[in-house]
Amino acid sequence: VDVFVPTTTMPMMAEKIRKQGAKVIVAGSNWNEADAHCKEALAKDIYARYIPPFDDPRIWEGHSTMVDEIKDQLEGVVPDLVVVSVGGGGLLCGVQIGLNRVGWSNVKVLGVETEGAASFAAAKAAGKVVSLSSINTIASTLGALAVTPATLTLNPQIETLSAVVSDRQAVLGAVRFAEEFRQLVEPACGAALSVVYDEELLKKHTEGCRNVVVIVCGGSAVS
Repeated sequence: VDVFVPTTTMPMMAEKIRKQGAKVIVAGSNWNEADAHCKEALAKDIYARYIPPFDDPRIWEGHSTMVDEIKDQLEGVVPDLVVVSVGGGGLLCGVQIGLNRVGWSNVKVLGVETEGAASFAAAKAAGKVVSLSSINTIASTLGALAVTPATLTLNPQIETLSAVVSDRQAVLGAVRFAEEFRQLVEPACGAALSVVYDEELLKKHTEGCRNVVVIVCGGSAVS
């Protein structure tokens, strides 16, 4: 297995991949460039198969099972809002699918990004997928230049909103979570957590909401 990663990938993460028996190929300054190199290599090997990190219905379906778990844990309580970090949009698509499947299509979703990687916010504003010129954020695992088109079209009945936070807010979200729950997550996850830990963001994005669920993801880069 060959895994293509950009130069922004932490050495620790690359080593974790190698320990799983894969060959790590570092190529490109962001995920999209690494993906382009991967597809070039793919075209040269008729036996190779491409496995994307977020843009595939099977991945979304896997993510969607989190909503089944959330429904079980809430024991009859229906959330008003689900908050999720957005990189390429695979997790967001999974949440949308899951909400629809369990009969929660009236539950809103808030997709959160950092300022230097806000491709979903750009797509929402334009009404179509927009490609950023570069990625500039501490939350490097949110660094896709463009989200999958499915984030806009897969489940239009689910009201999906966008929020953009600063790197500082994302980091403080991770810090506050560590202080409260004694668990470490990376800034990519802190972006979503900042919505409930930052008073200004909380008021702006959760007004009128009684029950808010935050998807806590992204801790593999924590040492």
